[in-house]
Formats: sequence, structure tokens, C-alpha cells
Amino acid sequence: MDPLPGLVLVVEVRSFSDLSNPDMLSVRELLHELVAESFDAAGVCWDDCSHEDRGAAVLVVVPATVPKTAVLGPVLTELMRRVAEAPANPDGTAMQVRIAAHGGEIHRDVKGFAGSDVILPFRLLGSRVLREALTGSAARCAVVVSDSLYESTVRHDYPGMAGRVFHPVEVRAEETTVRAWLHVPGGVVPPPAPPAQEPPAPAPPAPHHNGAHISAGGDIRVENGVLAGRDVTTAEHRHSPWWRRRKDN
Repeated sequence: MDPLPGLVLVVEVRSFSDLSNPDMLSVRELLHELVAESFDAAGVCWDDCSHEDRGAAVLVVVPATVPKTAVLGPVLTELMRRVAEAPANPDGTAMQVRIAAHGGEIHRDVKGFAGSDVILPFRLLGSRVLREALTGSAARCAVVVSDSLYESTVRHDYPGMAGRVFHPVEVRAEETTVRAWLHVPGGVVPPPAPPAQEPPAPAPPAPHHNGAHISAGGDIRVENGVLAGRDVTTAEHRHSPWWRRRKDN
């Protein structure tokens, strides 16, 4: 079976397993409603997309006939707004969601979707860097996109998108180690690294003078043309002319 190109979007509720079973069912139902309504409100027909329930998450496969920019711009903006306005979970905690996106080649059979390009978004969601993005934060969403999706689409700042709000992160999950791009609306974005500074130019060598070298410590005074003071010392340079060297008595 040949794969088909598409955009994979996974939306997962944070701390889903902490809920009771009845609360899980309620939150899962709300999650599906928020995602479906966000697609339709943004002008991307929900019925044209394929989707699967993954317990704490909903997997959406957007066909290649739909521009990626329509999903990564208007749909995500609408979804983040709706999540921010969603009622609290039944246990009183605010709903927080993690979103991962990646474009690639997707297989589908009677059992559902499969392939490495379907696995990658789930690895992004399961990474420590994304799980910690919402820990202790009042932000309601964290969005991570694969490096290839960022380079091909997100960074170009198409209408409704802002690539500059994403920053690179290293994702480590199971046997996967990749670079991805993270955005936490309302979260703290680390400042860019300062530009590397060139090392200062080496100081020019001190000029070499022939003759005697005189150093003094403590008070220094001149008496009748003679340098005097505490700890006054004199030294002759090795290259002083022979007629200037002091003869030993």
C-alpha cells in the first residue's frame, strides 16, 4: 500500500490520567468538540479530515489538498483561543493541551493510521521538554512542530502564522532524538543567545630600550639630580652598550 502525503496534528490533554474515569469521558468529549469546531470556524472542513480517538489525545490527518498554512495559522489560532476559554476540568483544574504537528507520508489500513511520520508527533508530545513546558505555568497550550515542518512552512511567516514565536528545542523520547520548535502562548520565551564576541587583539610587544632600568618603591624623590627613595633599585639591560655598563670594582 502506497503512503499518501498529509499533515499530522495531535492534540493531547495534559494530566489526563489524573482524572477519574467519568471525568476522563467528559474531558475527552470536550476535547473532540473544541478541535472539530476550531477546524470549521477557521474555514477547514472537519469532515474532509480523518481523525482517531487516542484516549487522552485526538489524532487528525489533514489531506494534502488542504494547505498546511490553513491549519498551522487559522486553525491553531482558533483552537488555542477556544482552549483558553474552555471551562475548568471537572476536578477544578484548568484544561491544558499539548499540540504536535508534522508533515509526511502516511499509511492507512483498516486498523487506522501508521508509519514513522505518524509516530513522530507522538514522540514530540511525549518528550520531557514538552511535558515540562506547561508545568507550573498558567499557559493553556504548548505547540511543538517538527524541524522539517518549521523549515518548510512555519518560519516563512505566512498570514496567520508567526515563526518568530517558536524557538528550537532538543526532543529526546525513547530512541528518538531530534530538533523541534516550541511555542507556549503566554509562556516565557528564552532570549536569543548573544552573538559570539571576537577575542581581543593581542597587545603589541613592549618596545625594547637599551640602557639601565630603574624601579622604586615607597617614596621617590630627586636630590641634586639623583633618584632617591625607599627600595630604589637599578638594573642594566643585557644589550646595553659596553661603555654604558657599570664596571665592577
